[in-house]
Amino acid sequence: QISHISGLEIPDSFPKARVHILPKIRDHFYYTALQLQSQLSQKPYPLGPYQVWADNLSVELVYDTERAIATITADQLATWGKSYDEVLTVARDNLWQMSNKSFLEASPGVYVSDWQDNHDASRMFLHDLIWQMKVKGDHVVTIPHRDRLMITGSEDEQGLVRMAQETKKEYLENPRRLTALAFRLNDDTWQPYVPAPDHPAYPLFRELHIIYWANVYNEQKQLLDKLHSKEGLNTLVGGYNVASERFTQNIVMSYCIWGDGASWLLPRTEKIGFCCMNESGKPIVLGMADWEQVCHSLGDLIQEDNSFYPVRYRVTQFPSEDHLKKIQLKPVGE
Repeated sequence: QISHISGLEIPDSFPKARVHILPKIRDHFYYTALQLQSQLSQKPYPLGPYQVWADNLSVELVYDTERAIATITADQLATWGKSYDEVLTVARDNLWQMSNKSFLEASPGVYVSDWQDNHDASRMFLHDLIWQMKVKGDHVVTIPHRDRLMITGSEDEQGLVRMAQETKKEYLENPRRLTALAFRLNDDTWQPYVPAPDHPAYPLFRELHIIYWANVYNEQKQLLDKLHSKEGLNTLVGGYNVASERFTQNIVMSYCIWGDGASWLLPRTEKIGFCCMNESGKPIVLGMADWEQVCHSLGDLIQEDNSFYPVRYRVTQFPSEDHLKKIQLKPVGE
């Protein structure tokens, strides 16, 4: 018997299929984007079982051939009579067998993958493979797209700087982008990583953080805008905005706008700008405030909505003058 998924013929016999099964790391937003696209098209997308693995990363199972890669669904697992965990063990062993060459040293202390087989990033799942690389401190990795895994050490200042610079370039330029965020290996567990604020690489890693969330939130906004329009909803979806220095183009901050006269779904940014209309119907920016200060002062007006990933914050009324005084708004640019 043969199953057909995404044009691939997958044997119903697990012994025949097992050699083609691999783990695949995905940015978790991939799944929520597919769900929103499914709602828009009113067509189901073949989502398979997956596990949230490292903050915004998840691991799923795929069937890989020279022609294409297909997600392995729950129905396919049932046909094989196998659980997700059982098949993940097989997938991991298969990926190990495909990983019999070393990383390249792109620059002193920075190693990059060179398999170029669509599974470079997924080798982050092989933490014992990462352990083999000698670095200063703990292992820190980035996976800007599916064909790149970068490694350096948490105590290698220049290595971290070079990694961040190259990650930004590859994340922005590759259409198969994955994530711009970095991760640190603690025993066999990956944790999100940003150097301390006084570290030379901190500005670069902070920039990667903002670039990533701007990309994800604004892709989410496009899908939600279409869905709200289709369903006739009046809730506005706030954009994730980035302010840069005029001449250097270095990122200064991330911010969103909370406008008067509408319900909003706001992204989580560093600052919030408050805007209202004057008598002529022209927008006026009243000022800005730190996100934490707004939440502390207006906890009753801004509500976290975990039905979205990434999470958004629902506001249904504009702050009163008393609320705005409590926030202590600052002019734009301060």
